[in-house]
Amino acid sequence: MTVTYGEHVQFRCQFSQNFSAKDNIIQWKKLRFNDDDLVISINGKVPKTFEKFYQTDLTNESSSLDLFQVNRQDSTTYTCQTFETQTILCQYNLVVLIKPEAPSLIINEENIQEYQIITLTCSSLNGNPSPQYIWYRNDTLINSLNQQVSMTDNSSIYTFNVSRFDNQIKYECHISNQALSKPLRVEKYLHVKYRPYIKILAEPSLSSSSIDEKIIGIEYTEQKFTCQIDANPAATSVYWTINSTNIVSREINIYLPRLTSEQTGLYTCVVENSIGKINQSIYLDVQYAPRVRAIESRIIVNRSDSAILRCSVESNPLPYQIICSASIACNAYSHTLGRFHSWPVRYTIHTAIKLTVPNRQDLIKKFVSNRSAEEIDVFSGEIVQSCNTIEHTTQKLFRSYHLTKLP
Repeated sequence: MTVTYGEHVQFRCQFSQNFSAKDNIIQWKKLRFNDDDLVISINGKVPKTFEKFYQTDLTNESSSLDLFQVNRQDSTTYTCQTFETQTILCQYNLVVLIKPEAPSLIINEENIQEYQIITLTCSSLNGNPSPQYIWYRNDTLINSLNQQVSMTDNSSIYTFNVSRFDNQIKYECHISNQALSKPLRVEKYLHVKYRPYIKILAEPSLSSSSIDEKIIGIEYTEQKFTCQIDANPAATSVYWTINSTNIVSREINIYLPRLTSEQTGLYTCVVENSIGKINQSIYLDVQYAPRVRAIESRIIVNRSDSAILRCSVESNPLPYQIICSASIACNAYSHTLGRFHSWPVRYTIHTAIKLTVPNRQDLIKKFVSNRSAEEIDVFSGEIVQSCNTIEHTTQKLFRSYHLTKLP
């Protein structure tokens, strides 16, 4: 039988037809687990000390026992039985439902830092039967079979390793038993301290590969870097360095309104708070059109002497074609979206070099790559790389390559 706290309960035992109450002594007993059983009444009489708790009645056909304002201690087994033979005539199991007290939620640490192990203890007293405990994280159920959850008589303990993602997260404990129409709940928010976490945002963000640590900028355009910070407590120091040396800004943003090739380098955002210090870097590769320069602006040679023709080209990315005409005017061509390199390196790409030899009016068509002289092929239009300066003499050309006489 199940009743709620404070109710009035009556047990009635109906005797069988062949049983005579006059020939037996009838008693009501209350079983007690940590003590001797309690005799409540004998032949319909209750001791005066129990009269405000119990009342009994006895007739030839039945016997009854009344319990007033039941409480937790009344939850047990009651028997109506004969005194002499201890024959049980009736037996009742009584469960008194008691609402548990409002739960409490205690965190074992006040100053919580990331990666620390903490315990949340949810407790409630006086519930009968003992309440069930259910945990929620931001309204999401935490599996009760989780090994991090343990139980005691009056509490549930949840142990776990906190991270920065637990900061400002609500943890709830719900308790319930049969006496409650709806669960009782208690909640607390965690306040977790952690070192800064940063991410560099680039505008514009032309990346040279799937790796975010390198950004391509175009000469004379603007570039902006933003240091996105997540820290608790807030950051106390923020600054930017270039190539791990000079501090170029003490703000979360760094703005370069007009890029130059000299601004190519490694930009690092350094952030610090009371918990720790962290940095993240991004490489800016400033690309620019070819810059062509004749090493000698004018050369005077005698007839039939050899002449050294030299032209230097600098660009990022590398130029894909250099043409030197008879007047020794050098033109370089480059694709801004062509092959990218980690940083500007001065290279020259030799493809079609046309030289007019003053003595013979011969046309020399030569293809130069970064291979050895014996491996040089006839010009086919493919893009190759070589050194950073064109430097050939007409004598070497005459010895090494076929000359086609102009008509």
